[in-house]
Amino acid sequence: LPYVDAMPFTSLGAINKVVEAIASRQGKFADYGAIVLDEISTMTERHLISIQAKRYGGTNPDEMPPADWDDYRRLVTHMKGVMQFMYEDAGLHVFLVTHEKQEVKDNIVVKEAKPNLQPSVASAIFGDMDVIARQTSVRKRVDGDWDYVRELQAWPTKTIVAKSRIGGLPFQVGILEFTDAAISWLNREDSDTEIATPNFVNTDEEEEYTIGLDR
Repeated sequence: LPYVDAMPFTSLGAINKVVEAIASRQGKFADYGAIVLDEISTMTERHLISIQAKRYGGTNPDEMPPADWDDYRRLVTHMKGVMQFMYEDAGLHVFLVTHEKQEVKDNIVVKEAKPNLQPSVASAIFGDMDVIARQTSVRKRVDGDWDYVRELQAWPTKTIVAKSRIGGLPFQVGILEFTDAAISWLNREDSDTEIATPNFVNTDEEEEYTIGLDR
């Protein structure tokens, strides 16, 4: 995709290295304005395993005790540190992409769709995010041809976890319409944020969550 650099991230530490380059405006990183982290739940799971490995001296998760409160506390601390580094020190717009999970809510058989993150990580970072939106991709006939129509839902319901600080969004909004609304919101008079023309990253053709637009 034009104006998009795809890089393999395997750890939170690797992200930090790239963000350090962006923060110092080195070389090709001088003009970066946003970072999109796909499969963030996989990355946090791997980081949790690395924390356990350092603690117990092993590398095989099956041979280590289950993660406990201290392991998750370290994970949350590291994740919050990376997030703050990205949007406070480097001035980046942060987009996290993860698959969804469904859980039974309050012992009632009602499936609640939410981002597939560890509960401790989710509770630590959701408050700082401006948008939590569920993306759907449905194959429809458009102008006589079959195509995938992608929409976002940032309105919470009894079965979907979502939120938005961007006012005026319809219940379901197209990707381009959402981007236009986000640009207007970020460029509002009471915002000190300046953004460039947006770039787009394709995601898998299924339900995913986009947690994004840092404050």
